[in-house]
Amino acid sequence: MRRWVRSAAGGIGALLLVDALGGFTGVSMALNPFTLTTCGVFGVPGTVTLLVLKAVFG
Repeated sequence: MRRWVRSAAGGIGALLLVDALGGFTGVSMALNPFTLTTCGVFGVPGTVTLLVLKAVFG
């Protein structure tokens, strides 16, 4: 359980970091239930996957 909570916190933290740095990097992600759930369930790899999908599909 602790491992899952750390993974979820890392994924959501990464999503928030990407969102916070969006003004500097030009890369941003919408904070909505889908992205939060994906990052919470899959952790940092989920965040990276969402970024790759956004880069591929716009």
